[in-house]
Amino acid sequence: MAKKHDESKEHHQQEKAHHCHNRHGESEEKGPALSPKEKLIMRLEHYINHNNEHAASFEQLADAAAHCGDKEASEEIRAALETIALQNEHLEKALLLLKSS
Repeated sequence: MAKKHDESKEHHQQEKAHHCHNRHGESEEKGPALSPKEKLIMRLEHYINHNNEHAASFEQLADAAAHCGDKEASEEIRAALETIALQNEHLEKALLLLKSS
């Protein structure tokens, strides 16, 4: 279990190194200034992708729990996956609304 925690911790450390954010969580990339709406769209896209990465990790955890013979734990992890899917449904709807307005 410590290995999985270390892998998760490493994932977030790599992600922090990959992204350069100012104190408001916005990218500090050079180029034309983005409008607040464009920044919001970018952030939503980022969090949707981030949630998908977590979902893939949770899927692996659920499989590992099932492989260990703990069906109930596997089902609980899969229930967490459903909440990620629901979060992304709402985020994707918001993204579509922002892009269409």
